[in-house]
Amino acid sequence: MLSFKDYVINELFDTKSSNPWIEILPNEMYECNVIAPNGITYGIQLLGDTSINYYLTKDEVNQLPADFIKIVNTNTPFNLAFSQRKGKFAGDFDITGTGDAAFVFGAVISSVKDLLHHTVPVFKRISNVIWPDRLDHDTLNKMVKKKQIKETNPPSIKIILLSAKEPSRVKLYDRMASSLSKSLNLNYNSVTTKDDKYYIFVVED
Repeated sequence: MLSFKDYVINELFDTKSSNPWIEILPNEMYECNVIAPNGITYGIQLLGDTSINYYLTKDEVNQLPADFIKIVNTNTPFNLAFSQRKGKFAGDFDITGTGDAAFVFGAVISSVKDLLHHTVPVFKRISNVIWPDRLDHDTLNKMVKKKQIKETNPPSIKIILLSAKEPSRVKLYDRMASSLSKSLNLNYNSVTTKDDKYYIFVVED
């Protein structure tokens, strides 16, 4: 796990360290804000659910290869969602078409990669505070000193789900899924339901 001290050093030497992640619920919900190349702040959320069947029926799961079926049936899936953020309050998300989808996707995946590889710290909230759009090291240092937040252990994530409904997003994710798999060292498969297309990424040991 990257310590807050090491994170500050990375920031000082401009090693492209992305924003830290925030633990909203232990081993269940994690959020991060990232500024994409288009200058817009996006909210990223990883939400863990107890079962893959929250998203897919048993028949839909059985469309997957046998090794995938075993993994998704025995591990907590984390659904990845991201959208443009509006307002000052965490969770105030709004999806808009900016025309920079591929660049936004790249920024999101970079942040997820940092979380999976433990190259950014993870913080938990101690008091009821409003998260600023960018948690740079100066802001974090002040919040730590005020005992508003403290570092915590990163989550153990085995499965990441990404879903798309709109044809434009399906087209983007189809194009980006292979790159994402290679970048994050993940195996992936996809399942198409009557409403959505789900991309299932398995974190390799």
